Amino acid sequence: MNNRVARSIRALRKNAARSSYPYAFVMLAYQLAGRAALPMTLRRLQHSDVGKSATRSVIDPESKVYVSLTSWGARVATVHLTIESIARGSQRPGRFVLWLDDDGWLANLPPELAALQGRGLEIRKSENYGPHTKAYPAISEGIAPDWLLVTADDDVIYPRKWLAGLAEASAKYPENLVAYRTLEYVFESGSDQIAPMRFWRWVHTTRPNRRFFALGVDGCAYPARLREALGQRGGAFLAVTPKNDDIWVNAVAAEIGVTVAQVNRWRRTFPLIPDTQDQGLINTTNGPAGLGLNDIQVNATYSQAALSRIRGIDLPRDDASEPLAERPPKPPLATAAAPSLAERRHSR
Repeated sequence: MNNRVARSIRALRKNAARSSYPYAFVMLAYQLAGRAALPMTLRRLQHSDVGKSATRSVIDPESKVYVSLTSWGARVATVHLTIESIARGSQRPGRFVLWLDDDGWLANLPPELAALQGRGLEIRKSENYGPHTKAYPAISEGIAPDWLLVTADDDVIYPRKWLAGLAEASAKYPENLVAYRTLEYVFESGSDQIAPMRFWRWVHTTRPNRRFFALGVDGCAYPARLREALGQRGGAFLAVTPKNDDIWVNAVAAEIGVTVAQVNRWRRTFPLIPDTQDQGLINTTNGPAGLGLNDIQVNATYSQAALSRIRGIDLPRDDASEPLAERPPKPPLATAAAPSLAERRHSR
């Protein structure tokens, strides 16, 4: 047993031991099976040029699903593995777009990406919006209302039914933000202040709920109404949550009354491409009162309208439509300075 698998087993056992749910050890076995199979999966994706996927288009002209992702730095050299994992799926998108902000990579694409471009992948130039580059350029350009926008991360190996699962759940809940992994907000006792993220709870239902928060790492599907609201707000996210796109998307969703649904009853966690991980933001830069960087960005981003909707309080129409960019300023604890270009690159 190699060291990576051994570390995975120890981490998963520790997480399962902490859980009070009886399915914990079933999920442990499931995740271990997936991680044990990862080396073989990676070999298949790396040598896909000898299989049918060498000539198979990465898109389906009959599909009305737009898959969008971004990559940066050293990950550009491995993002083809993520793209291949989606392209070999049981359902393919109608458009498949990779956004890059680095002119050097655009001028000298890795051969694997150049080959994928020949099979229908669009590689587009974007400004650097940090993690928001995954969805914002596509949203700002405009997507037809009858199309579904799906976002992916550049360091994940997705299973064959990944896109089909998101599309089916979105067809069932067409007005909802849909994700494979979601959390339930927790509020401070007797307060309308959201508790630090480490206290939020995992979701174990497919029923939509206004108290759920969608995590984008394993894939999200955006309904048309949410895309429209995000497009109207433009780049306001850079002032409040520049280093976390999930916070911005969920805050806007809460503000306009778009609830969140999980694809499966139990959350799904897909394997990561080895050696592509940075330190998690939730544990980065502890702030005042034990807050992490994500907690500071949450406090800076969620309007009173959004918080009230999450808690189930109906507001008058004028208050409920209060845009994030125009709400009253927060106390100093909740402010997050817009980062420099270098900081935005590092934060992805």
